[in-house]
Parts: sequence; C-alpha cells; structure tokens
Amino acid sequence: MDGYAWVDPARDGESNMAIDRLLLEAAEREQCGLMRLYRWSEPTLSLGHFQATVDRQVHPPSAQLPAVLRASGGGAIVHHHEWTYAIAMPVGNHKVGAATHLYDLVHDALVAGLRSWGWDARKWAPDCATTPSAVADVSSLPSPTATDRAAALQPGCSQTTTQRHDAAFLCFQRRSCGDIVCAGAKVVGSAQRRLGGSVLQHGSILCSKS
Repeated sequence: MDGYAWVDPARDGESNMAIDRLLLEAAEREQCGLMRLYRWSEPTLSLGHFQATVDRQVHPPSAQLPAVLRASGGGAIVHHHEWTYAIAMPVGNHKVGAATHLYDLVHDALVAGLRSWGWDARKWAPDCATTPSAVADVSSLPSPTATDRAAALQPGCSQTTTQRHDAAFLCFQRRSCGDIVCAGAKVVGSAQRRLGGSVLQHGSILCSKS
C-alpha cells in the first residue's frame, strides 16, 4: 500500500478540519495511507464528533475561542501548545469498531520517542496512579529507568478494551486505555472515525499547558 506523510504549516481550525476530512475520503478512494502533522494558527476549541456545540458552556475559559467540530470522537480539546497528527488509511470493510491496532502502533511509537528524550512516558491503564486534573510540567519530568522503559512498551489493559472513567468535557481530563501519560498527566490522546473501509485517527501531543 502506498503511503504519504508531510508537515503542514499552521492553519485555522476550519481549514485543519476540512483537510482532515479530505484525507479520510482520499484514503478510502485511493486505498492509500496518509499522515499529516500540523499546528494551529490560533488557540482553538475542537469538539468531538458526538459533542453538541452547547456543551462548550461548561468550560468558561474557552468561551471566547473559535470552535470547530472534529470528524473524530472523544472529548473537547483546546488546541494551543501542541502538535496534532492525522492518519487516514484503509483497514478493510470486514472491520467493525475501533481499529485498536492503529492506536497501539502510533502510541507505542510515541512512547518510545518521548522516552528517548528523557520523558517518563507510558500508556495509561486502569491501575495507573493518575488524576484527571493533573497537568504535566515537561521541564521537570524524571528520566526513565530501565524497568520503566520495559513497562512503558507493554499495554496495561486489554487491546480490545477502552474505558472512559468519566464524561469530562475536555479530552485531557479523561482517561482511556492506551492514552499516554507523563508524570501522572495525560499528554497524548487519540480518537478515530470510520468511512467505509477506512479510518481517520486524530491525536494531540501536548507540548506545555495552555
């Protein structure tokens, strides 16, 4: 299968979401893999596909930000100091539900990359000692030990199970199996959307607190 990847310049929210929807359509039509890494030209609130616009009223700090609707699900995200990735690829019409293998491939690679830079990154599991309100201070994260490196690359829960421990409005105040945490704070979360036999996976990689 052919594949293409590129880094895009920062764009406004509507443009970013429109391009990602086109990626999913192109992956289904051309049967190829596409990956786009990008940033946002201004702080923007994105709502998960199944969230209503009125839901944003529960988060006053983002009330003045422009808002867009993502193609993928999950909770709302304030896109500010972060990198966002979008991967669109065919997974086969016989598949149903989430393409968990794609979550695992991407998040395992991100964990390995973060740990190579000295971040204490690992995939979240229900027995992890994390709190939904935690926010990472990336400047003071401890260096990983050899034991931590081995544990971080092992999924801590069933590959086919996703648990949402609360219905918090913001994605980064939720915890699902496979999310990436550093020093007790969620720093990477991803969500998917299907079109026929193809899937679009969105993910946000936090660089610092907004």
